[in-house]
Amino acid sequence: MAAMLKLGVPIAIVQCLSLVMLVVANNAMSRLGGETALAVICIVNAISMLLIFPIVGIAQGAQALWGYNYGAGKLDRVRSLTRLTLAWTSLLAILFTAALELLARQLVAAFNPRDAALVALGGRGIAVFILGFFTAGLQYTASMFFMSVGKAAQGGALYIARNIFTIAGMALLPRAMGLDGVFWTGPISDLLSTILAAILLAYGLKNLKTGTAVAGAVIATEGAIGDAPLLEAEMEPVA
Repeated sequence: MAAMLKLGVPIAIVQCLSLVMLVVANNAMSRLGGETALAVICIVNAISMLLIFPIVGIAQGAQALWGYNYGAGKLDRVRSLTRLTLAWTSLLAILFTAALELLARQLVAAFNPRDAALVALGGRGIAVFILGFFTAGLQYTASMFFMSVGKAAQGGALYIARNIFTIAGMALLPRAMGLDGVFWTGPISDLLSTILAAILLAYGLKNLKTGTAVAGAVIATEGAIGDAPLLEAEMEPVA
């Protein structure tokens, strides 16, 4: 029961924060940009979900290997797997970021090519909001690594912090920057979350000790606003 609560409580908090985040984001966009701005948020959300799946998929694929090797006391393999996972997820994130920056307007136009205002606002919004997407590899590798080796507190803290950064940005930045404040919340939240993830992951790998791991499949559904994950997990102890 304790192990279930240890994993489940952070997930429950993330779910609640995700709801708050969407409410804050929708209110800000509706107030500052009306229906067009709300449509932009939906497009950003759809594109981000599509692109995050391969990154999350690689990290998910590493979870069972992390758990097995950690439980077997093969810490060198755990560290090597973490570096490999980080390399591939980061490569994808960088490529996706470059593609989005180059093709932002074209991607928005694919949803509604006849709405010039939507294409203009959406193209600018995606280009700004997605600036920090290249860090997604580090953020998800770190979060899922901690979940896989039984350190749910660290993994959950990364998800929760990301949502809190986004909520705060959505609530405060539009007061000074208007609609641009909503868009700039993305890269600012990514920057803060990446710094936290890098510190925790470096410390966690350096001080890794043999223990009982928790291995399982975590299903993450990504949202553009704050990259809020919706997680469900079935976990088994690995001897």
